[in-house]
Amino acid sequence: MRNPFYSRPPRIVGRLLLVGILLFAAGAKLRSLSQLESVLFVSGLVPYFALRVVAFVIIGAEVVVSALILLPRWSDLGSRMLIVVCCVFIAYSIWRGMNRIQVPCGCFGGLFKMSPLESIILDTVMIYIALCQIDERKPIREAARAS
Repeated sequence: MRNPFYSRPPRIVGRLLLVGILLFAAGAKLRSLSQLESVLFVSGLVPYFALRVVAFVIIGAEVVVSALILLPRWSDLGSRMLIVVCCVFIAYSIWRGMNRIQVPCGCFGGLFKMSPLESIILDTVMIYIALCQIDERKPIREAARAS
C-alpha cells in the first residue's frame, strides 16, 4: 500500500531538496576532481593509487542515490542508501575533526569550505529529511523488491 503522503508537497519538496543537494555536490566534486583527490590523500584514508577510483565512487554514489530518490518505486531504497552515505560522510567528518585535518572537506568541491561540524550538521539534516521520505509501513525487503 502506498504512503498517502507521497503526493503531498512536503515530501516532494524534501525529495527535490535532497536530489538538488546531491547533484550539486556531485557536479562540484567532478568540476574540481583534483581537489577532491588531494583532500582524500591528505586525510590518510585512501592510498595514492586509488584516489581517482575512490573519487569517482563517491561522485557515482551521490548520482545513483539521487536518481533512486527521484524514482517513485525506488525512493525508499534511495532514501535508505542516502542514510548510509551520509553516515559515511559523518564518520569522515569526525575523522577530520579528531585528526585536526585543516584541508577543506571537499563536500562541494572548491565552491564551499565547511568545517567538520558544519559537514556533520548538513549530513544530519539530510538524514532527517531522508527518514521523512521512507514509507514506514513498507518492509526493507519489499522496498528492494518494488520492481
